[in-house]
Amino acid sequence: FATGREVVDFFSGYGNRGLAGVGLATLMFVWVGVVILDVAQRNPVYSYLDLLNYVLPWKWLVSLTDLIFLATLLTGVGVMTAAGGTVLKSWGLHYSIGCAGFLLLCILLLRTGGKGF
Repeated sequence: FATGREVVDFFSGYGNRGLAGVGLATLMFVWVGVVILDVAQRNPVYSYLDLLNYVLPWKWLVSLTDLIFLATLLTGVGVMTAAGGTVLKSWGLHYSIGCAGFLLLCILLLRTGGKGF
């Protein structure tokens, strides 16, 4: 779910092979999406963990994938928190205030279930 700039930067250095790589990556992305939607529609799937239990054969692999998802989520929150701090720092406020404000907004959003304040 990149902006597209990352995809261009990664593949553009390889010329025609890079263009083929973009096509292959697109096809794989679409295929995985179709498989996920198909499994979720055909089975009683109510969470991503239910989905993982359907598509992965071993319990240890489900647990490992869950840990990878958690690490990815925490990394994303860390990057976005740093970005929030940097934006407010550019406006003349302290970096820590931006980080704390962003985290507070995240907590409020999670507490309200995404339905607003």
